[in-house]
Amino acid sequence: MKYYLVSIEKDLAFSCEEEAWKEILYLAENNGWEPEGTNLELNFEIEENWDPDMTYAETVFIVIQSHMKCLEWDGNYTDTESQVVTDSDVGQMLWALDGIDIDDGLAHVMEAGSFRICGY
Repeated sequence: MKYYLVSIEKDLAFSCEEEAWKEILYLAENNGWEPEGTNLELNFEIEENWDPDMTYAETVFIVIQSHMKCLEWDGNYTDTESQVVTDSDVGQMLWALDGIDIDDGLAHVMEAGSFRICGY
């Protein structure tokens, strides 16, 4: 599986294999990072699933389904559901990775602040 990490604030993205992403998470945790947990954004989830041709009932269903998905989210970093790693979490992760040789592309995405964990 490929990971696609997409900056929320800037036009930056980084892709890597699953093993590489899990290694970054492992290194960060072993160097003091305490994960806050990711979150799903309700508006993003609705926009991803909504279609302007939907009926009112279908739209209500999508809103409820998206809301339930967000409420039930477990905060993980390994699914590829466009979950968000917050600014503060990224900052702590970068602190923990200081001095560790990570890919420049990943560093640029992380230095830009919060990002989404997507897959393709």
